Amino acid sequence: MDKVAALFNICDPLKPPPKGAYVELCQARGESQVVPILAKGIRRAESNNYLLFSGHPGSGKSTELRRLCENLKTGDSRFFPVYMDADEYINRLDVDVTDILLMIVGIVAESLRNEEEISLKSPYLEKRWEELKEFLFTDVEIEKIEVPLAKYAKLIAKLKRADNDSRNKVRDKLSPQLPSILGEINIILERAKVELKKKDYRGLVLVIDNLEKLRDQPNKPDLCQRIFINGGEQLSAISTHVVFTIPLPLIHSPQHTSLVSIYGQEPIILPMVKVEEKNLEPYENGLELMQEVLRRRFNISEIGDSEVFDSLDTFKYLCQMSGGHVKNLIVYFRTASDYIESLPFTISAVKKGVQRHINAYSRSIPEKNWELLAKLHLNPNKQIPNDDDHREMLGDLSILEYMNGGEPWHSVNPVVRELAKFKSAVEKLSDSQKGL
Repeated sequence: MDKVAALFNICDPLKPPPKGAYVELCQARGESQVVPILAKGIRRAESNNYLLFSGHPGSGKSTELRRLCENLKTGDSRFFPVYMDADEYINRLDVDVTDILLMIVGIVAESLRNEEEISLKSPYLEKRWEELKEFLFTDVEIEKIEVPLAKYAKLIAKLKRADNDSRNKVRDKLSPQLPSILGEINIILERAKVELKKKDYRGLVLVIDNLEKLRDQPNKPDLCQRIFINGGEQLSAISTHVVFTIPLPLIHSPQHTSLVSIYGQEPIILPMVKVEEKNLEPYENGLELMQEVLRRRFNISEIGDSEVFDSLDTFKYLCQMSGGHVKNLIVYFRTASDYIESLPFTISAVKKGVQRHINAYSRSIPEKNWELLAKLHLNPNKQIPNDDDHREMLGDLSILEYMNGGEPWHSVNPVVRELAKFKSAVEKLSDSQKGL
């Protein structure tokens, strides 16, 4: 494999960082280390703890949550963590609380069977399965399902891809039984904890990742509120410790106080890595850490960064344009590889790669947002109003959230700042502020 191909594959944004590639970024995020905070919240709790974790999609939450799972497995007070990638099972545009509950019981059953040879059973849920299977499965598919309760994870995954008619039939069957389903799942979880204690685990922890990708849509404008607020009574009644990822715009919404009331604590937010100051001057510590994110992967491929880029300025430019967004950094690097045949990455290739993402934003930003983005850019305090438009821009990464000494602030995504419409809006607003 040639070196460009090796780097392309080691920098896969859809996979967890390879072993040895993790970089601790908290010193440039303006926050304490996330994993110890989450772990303390679980280890110190005498009753079930419901932790809310948020941040921009692609900011590094999944990496931190996987490290949390490793942390909880160790020490004298070890837990059995079950990591769930909800995006594999949940339709982010159409989901119901019952979907989440059945996903949980299915994945927990499969994890306990595979890792600790603990078998969970439930006559009640077996009966519900018999009522539902005909809507989604063929006889051949049913025969391949071995672990009894694990079939529910497969049912929800199938439901994600089902047509609306099949989805509605399943929901019509399940929704009236939600209280009974939750009660039965909690009985199962309590049994699981009893069996785990026999194997020297202190308890069970569910880590549910990628729920923050749920998005309100014109035909379902209240989806996030329906799941996390209206469905909070059920989610906060799950009979074990749970870490939920939740959408960042929801935390900034008027529903914030309801979230704290329902789940019993403030959400923990993972900010962007700060690569520039509020005045747009480069923040060298943050840029160096972002370089290290890629450098660790280069080292695994036994390729030095001096060989990868034609200059340090090219490397810094790539990190600057990422805005401190870890996943975008890796995506931009991969895209730039399309414009070279061999090392090094030139500034021309990197700019062409970034330009593709700039073009994508030019097609996706609503006309009404340009002036709002310009106002943020010219605001020295870098604060945003708490309204629907700005929450929408936090969700689509037009605006990025940073932390400085515990105080959040915001900046327009560097790739958005390259757009002609943005520059025009800034110039127009600047002239009006000068009274021209």
